[in-house]
Amino acid sequence: MAKLQPNSVDIEKWLKLIRADGVGPATFAKLLQHFKTADQILGSSVSELSKIKGVGFKTAERIAATREKFDPATELDLAQKLGVWIIKLDDKRYPPALKQIYDPPPVLYIKGSLTRQDNLAISIVGSRHCSLYGQEQSSRLAHFLSSAGFTICSGMARGIDTAAHQGALSAGGRTIAVQGCGLANTNLI
Repeated sequence: MAKLQPNSVDIEKWLKLIRADGVGPATFAKLLQHFKTADQILGSSVSELSKIKGVGFKTAERIAATREKFDPATELDLAQKLGVWIIKLDDKRYPPALKQIYDPPPVLYIKGSLTRQDNLAISIVGSRHCSLYGQEQSSRLAHFLSSAGFTICSGMARGIDTAAHQGALSAGGRTIAVQGCGLANTNLI
């Protein structure tokens, strides 16, 4: 079993923020750009929060009312039990290409490892209810790309996603499964 990587420094504060009502990736980025640190965001007043373009007074109230309600210790304990480590956007281990999208997730939950090779990745996603031809082509494309050194990313759902992972593995390549659910769905991890 691989050694569990350490979580990012101050991850508890980031978890509180991303779990606050009204804080998605875009709002989180605006808050961090303005306040610079999670401590400053957590300590800001409703008035200060509402001055951020795109936040507004009602959202600022929701953020202030809920930012201390989430218990990061429980989340971190569950993550450790499941062999998951958690990194934040400013961690040097955060995938560089993912940082470049419009609204990168502020926090990533990772089971397994990330390698330098994963910086050259491509996603193959599609229907769960696909044709046999679609599955074959997904697997074939993933096999070819994996043989060329790409890491294949997909969602781990049935259909096209599963075929992509299988194609990459058949070539001896790497895959990354991006789940659309949280740690509470332990049957998926």
